[in-house]
Amino acid sequence: MSVTDIGANFSGLIASLTLRALSPHSRLNWIYLLSALVMALYACRTYRGLGEKRTLRQILFPRSVWLHSSALTDYRFVAVTLPVWTLWAAPNLLSANRVSQHTLAALTNWLGPIAQSAMPTAAVGLLYTVAQVAASDFARYWSHRMMHRVPVLWEFHKVHHSAEVLTPISLYRSHPLDTLLTELAEVVVVGIVSAIFLYLFPQGLTLVTILGVNAFRFAFNFFGANLRHSHIWFSFGSAAEHFIISPAQHQIHHSADPRHFNRNFGSEFAVWDWIFGTLYIPRQREDLILGLGAAENRRLGSTWEMLINPLRAMRRHAYL
Repeated sequence: MSVTDIGANFSGLIASLTLRALSPHSRLNWIYLLSALVMALYACRTYRGLGEKRTLRQILFPRSVWLHSSALTDYRFVAVTLPVWTLWAAPNLLSANRVSQHTLAALTNWLGPIAQSAMPTAAVGLLYTVAQVAASDFARYWSHRMMHRVPVLWEFHKVHHSAEVLTPISLYRSHPLDTLLTELAEVVVVGIVSAIFLYLFPQGLTLVTILGVNAFRFAFNFFGANLRHSHIWFSFGSAAEHFIISPAQHQIHHSADPRHFNRNFGSEFAVWDWIFGTLYIPRQREDLILGLGAAENRRLGSTWEMLINPLRAMRRHAYL
């Protein structure tokens, strides 16, 4: 790679991450990163309690993680794909508002108009806020589960699971088609739920937000979402982990240990895993080996290979 290519990739990464850091809708917003750092500092008490003699810097930012060849691949991949997704693909996706408008029109044509509800506006807003985040997470659970269970989809999702170490940037180590299908599933489900609420409560809806973000989504991002893709083990405890996916649970989802396969598909809520039999709750800190094995990791070892090899594999599945 030439110096010019390195400079272009670095510039693209910085520009895209800057946009993310300024938006509270992004997990890389500085507020969420700062809260994750505070939680990681709290977790360091446990690490030192296990006899580790490393400094805080060595525990939080070890070169073996942040400068691992897999992490460097993440940075290069994100430098190429994230600016394209942020500046072009995402704004042109089918929107939940469009799905909602068409669904609402269909409901009104089929069932006729409905009388205005007497339920207080604040109660409707709170109910809608909960329903929206639950519907979004439900869609993500099933799209994620299908990515693991349907062979041709798994070829694309392998890109994400080929990471041998995890940093917050690893969240964006995702093939564009993987991201596209997940986003479309969420858009459709959230749009339908919004249309149902608009039909039942024609007086209008007010979402409960913090800095313009669904309040529950903001809370999820604030309480350690960035630790999910990290080397910092942080568990919420067995009781909470039946309902909320902890950083530790998602790290287990990335484990190469067969007993962890197809577990903890939930994005925010563990309740879907609990209901549908895919929940795994760790009893104690577990030492995890990540990735897909040496052969698959090498096959997806560069930006070009991560983008092209899943398409080649899809062709092979089509010929079966």
